[in-house]
Amino acid sequence: MDEFDRLLLETIDEVLRSVFGDRGTQRIYDYLERRSCPQMEIPLKLEVFSQEMRNILFDETRHARFSYGISAQGRAAILEKSIAKILCYKMGVSFNETGPINFASFMRKLKEVYLHKRKGM
Repeated sequence: MDEFDRLLLETIDEVLRSVFGDRGTQRIYDYLERRSCPQMEIPLKLEVFSQEMRNILFDETRHARFSYGISAQGRAAILEKSIAKILCYKMGVSFNETGPINFASFMRKLKEVYLHKRKGM
């Protein structure tokens, strides 16, 4: 695992823990592992991670008392965008995206930027 992947995992963990707490985050990691996407493989399985987060949030939405009219798609998009913004901040890269992002594609582009910046040092 390279430095970018570690930074990505750290950021995902921070965002999930801030939203779902320690217990909820562990339940998410357990669920992802059952879906063939263990925590340490998330950087290799970004599409799976993104889709499974939508599945998790869909289940949560059915049982939530207050969804505030935000769909599972919207909730997942907010989480993904939060991860992207914080990761960009940590890298010293500006985040100028509006609207939802394609999480997997954005992370791959961000990794290229990260590697390019590291090479230039």
